[in-house]
Amino acid sequence: MATLSYLMRGLYSYKNKYLLNASYRLDGSNAFQALDNQWQRFAAAGVAWVASEESFLKQADWIQYLKIKGSYGVLGNKTSETAGIPHILVLPAPTQAYSVTIS
Repeated sequence: MATLSYLMRGLYSYKNKYLLNASYRLDGSNAFQALDNQWQRFAAAGVAWVASEESFLKQADWIQYLKIKGSYGVLGNKTSETAGIPHILVLPAPTQAYSVTIS
């Protein structure tokens, strides 16, 4: 079984407060031949707000870092019951973690 993948990822930050990210992956495999489509496309996008960088939260000593993030993406798997290929889960590129630090 042969597999070829292409990945594009873009990140944008405005004032280190407002963040955008997007990714697009194109996977090709001869395992998909039974499905009449050798190429599968997977896209994802996300936005984040680093609230702790806002002036109204900089005065709060108990918040050191606060980020709110949302994202949406498409997952895929490489499986074909007719070809007897085992199920392999394909995950998107790593995402940023939510974190809140209270001291």
